[in-house]
Amino acid sequence: MNRMRVFMTGASGNMGFPSFKEIYKRRPDVDFSLLLVDEPRERRLFSKYTNDSRVSIVYGDLRNYEDVMAACDGCDFVLHIGGMVSPIADYLPLQTMEVNIKGAENIVRAVKAQKNADAFAHGIHSSS
Repeated sequence: MNRMRVFMTGASGNMGFPSFKEIYKRRPDVDFSLLLVDEPRERRLFSKYTNDSRVSIVYGDLRNYEDVMAACDGCDFVLHIGGMVSPIADYLPLQTMEVNIKGAENIVRAVKAQKNADAFAHGIHSSS
């Protein structure tokens, strides 16, 4: 069985965590590289996956290219669910634009830098 490595953003969010758990459960051939903010909530949420060989966690920020690159490296597919949404986005519009736009730009740059970049032509999903 060929393994697929998925780089996932937003895995701790309202849409991301249920998506992560469902894919994890239904697709034992999928390994995950998760980019999570380094906050107590995220550490708690993913504590059961800390020593799981199918899950690697990079604690970082979508706005930081090096963090995105570290999580994206060696992946076959990107599931970009991360970003800021309402209601917090309504109160922090500049930060929201920075996270959402710069984050998407960093993902595209990281994908283009991959050895298998051509394989990503049908392997990026973005949602907000």
